[in-house]
Amino acid sequence: MKAFLFVPVVMLLGGCSILEPMPDSGQPTPIQLNLSDLLQDYRLPAQSIPPSTNSDPQVDAAIHSMQRIATVEGLVFDGSRTAEGTVIVGRMGSADQMVLAIAVYPKDGRVAMQDAFNWKLSDMSKGNRMRDRYLNALRQPPAQ
Repeated sequence: MKAFLFVPVVMLLGGCSILEPMPDSGQPTPIQLNLSDLLQDYRLPAQSIPPSTNSDPQVDAAIHSMQRIATVEGLVFDGSRTAEGTVIVGRMGSADQMVLAIAVYPKDGRVAMQDAFNWKLSDMSKGNRMRDRYLNALRQPPAQ
């Protein structure tokens, strides 16, 4: 059985992001639904794929930071969809792949993000740990 979970918040990225409130309905946002659909049949590549260029300079810089952090965390980075503002990172779990899809987009002069993830229930603990470590690393201010 696979677990699809949605996080209702847009996370902070190095002090240049905003927090998106959870919709009143408590339902996933359209962005999260799109990410979830993307992950339905998605297969993680064998090795990282560098990001393509995003037309928004702030989003592009954020995506390149995400690539560096994925490398540090030992995650496979799929940058094949970054022109559209989507990043996928992950690794293999004990039963199958553990993947995290993140939409990166400009909002009010900042960079905002929303995510969805997919892994088997047997990898729930490992998947949550992977996600938390990656997202927490993204929240840290850039090294000077």
